[in-house]
Amino acid sequence: MIANGAVTSAKATGIGGGITEADSWRINSNFSAGTGTNTINANWERDDTNFQVIGTGLSHDGYGKFGFQVTGKYLLSFFFTGAVESGNDARYAGIRVYSATDGINGSYNEIAQSLDSVNAVSSGTNYAAGSMEKILDVTNTNTFFYMSTYTTGSITWRVDGNSSKNVTGFTAFRLGDT
Repeated sequence: MIANGAVTSAKATGIGGGITEADSWRINSNFSAGTGTNTINANWERDDTNFQVIGTGLSHDGYGKFGFQVTGKYLLSFFFTGAVESGNDARYAGIRVYSATDGINGSYNEIAQSLDSVNAVSSGTNYAAGSMEKILDVTNTNTFFYMSTYTTGSITWRVDGNSSKNVTGFTAFRLGDT
């Protein structure tokens, strides 16, 4: 950009200032999940491995629900890794994401899912992994979301977590105004 005969950066002038909000959360230790839908309500920590929050970050209720501090359009990127612990009759395992626009205790609807095939598996040797993305228009800060595990059949699967690297969790980037 040229201003008064001098070249200036767009960031210095406040035009196209880049990402103003970014946050990253992960599961910090493995846990077991049974058949059906199970909310991931424990073992969450903010990513602190070569990462610092940009802006205010997301709110977290301590039980797996996350909220936004600033309105805008957000890109949410979810990822998971796990393995079958017991059983061998499942068709798939994975993660589902739900959101509510009417408060933390509001009505939640499924907005994204990623499922991996684990058909005819033997315990402990078959992994499930996946990722998905969702752009969410947060028009008020009463919008919240949470993740849950999901599996079919009668298996128990391990959802992997780690406190020094991201294996199950999500990142959130504010892309711009709503």
